[in-house]
Amino acid sequence: MKAAATSHRTSDIAGVSLLALAAVLIVALVTANAGLLGEGLSTLLRFLFGRGAWAVPPLLSVVGIGLLRGPRAAPEEETQKGAQ
Repeated sequence: MKAAATSHRTSDIAGVSLLALAAVLIVALVTANAGLLGEGLSTLLRFLFGRGAWAVPPLLSVVGIGLLRGPRAAPEEETQKGAQ
């Protein structure tokens, strides 16, 4: 039980971190005066991905939300009962 709580906490922290990183990257890409860190991140993203740099923050957001929501429960298998 303790391992499950730790795993859940770890995925929550990772999810929130990815959402925060996505927000910082959006600000870095949108604004001209994002500061030293923002300018560096913007330059790095544009160097690595070109125009695709704009896709990185939404992708990070989707992954972060997925981590916060947790794993999906598998649907229960429907069993067919024969005539009795």
